[in-house]
Amino acid sequence: MTLAVKSLVEEVVDNDLEYVDSDIYHSIAYVPKNDFLWEIDGLQKRPEKLCSIGDNSWVESVKPYIEARMAESVLLSLIQLTQ
Repeated sequence: MTLAVKSLVEEVVDNDLEYVDSDIYHSIAYVPKNDFLWEIDGLQKRPEKLCSIGDNSWVESVKPYIEARMAESVLLSLIQLTQ
């Protein structure tokens, strides 16, 4: 574990947030399909239909969901967003 990561983990623990082992990866994908936005969460059994995309681009539709996830955790990383 690098010094920067160790420092972040100590800060998270000090703030009474739950620490998840850095060796465990949790992936979430947001996918536009059939005019709906779907969330595929690696910890769930099946995809979840989030909303109708309608006339919006799917990127605009997914924005509030990504922002909500980012607000939940200081340990979140956005790896890739592609159209």
